Amino acid sequence: MLVQTLREMEVSRLVDRHVQGTVPPAVEYSLTPLGLRFVGLVELAYAWGRNNADALDQLQVRATSRRGR
Repeated sequence: MLVQTLREMEVSRLVDRHVQGTVPPAVEYSLTPLGLRFVGLVELAYAWGRNNADALDQLQVRATSRRGR
């Protein structure tokens, strides 16, 4: 699963894959400039969620109570 995800990220140009010429072979991944920009967006979304956690919890409580009626 991890290998598949990394391959998809490589195809999407979010990461670069570097095969080391060692025995046993080793593979190293690094973020591309596009990947670094994507990380910035994820960090913004995470910060928004943390800053609005109480309001989001209240929305969840209201939605759950409406379903229980």
